[in-house]
Amino acid sequence: VENTQDRRLPFSDIEELACVPDSTSFETAWVMRVIDGDSIEVSLDGESCQVRYIGIDTPEYYSKEQTRAEEAKNANQKLVSGKSVYLFRDRSDKDKYGRLLRYVATSEVFVNLEMVKSGYAAVKEYRPDTACHLTFLQAAQELP
Repeated sequence: VENTQDRRLPFSDIEELACVPDSTSFETAWVMRVIDGDSIEVSLDGESCQVRYIGIDTPEYYSKEQTRAEEAKNANQKLVSGKSVYLFRDRSDKDKYGRLLRYVATSEVFVNLEMVKSGYAAVKEYRPDTACHLTFLQAAQELP
C-alpha cells in the first residue's frame, strides 16, 4: 500500500500559496546569497540565477532608507539563507534586468507574503504578475 503522505509537496501546508496560478508547476533551487529584501541568488539546474520576488518592494540599500533596507535583507536571510526554495511563476518569466520573477516559498513559509506580514516589504503591483496582489494587500492591511 502506497503512503499518500510521501507524495505531498513540501510546501502543501502553506494555505496562502493558493493565490499562485499553478502551484503544481515549480522549480526547486538552492539559495546561494541574499541580495536584499526582495531578491536572492540561487543555484537552479546548476546555474546561478538572480530571483526578484513578485508583488513586493523593499527599501533600496543606497537610499535614505538604508537602515530599513538592511533590516529587510536580514529578515529575508532568516527566511531563506542556505535553504532549498520553491519558485513559482505568475505570467512573466524575467524582468528587464534578466532576473527571474517568482513567488518564493520554503517548506514552511510563503516568503513574499511573510516579508509583507512582518512589515519589511511594501505591496507593489507589477503588471501582469498580479495573481497574489490581493493576498498581499490583505496581509498589509492587517499590520498594526
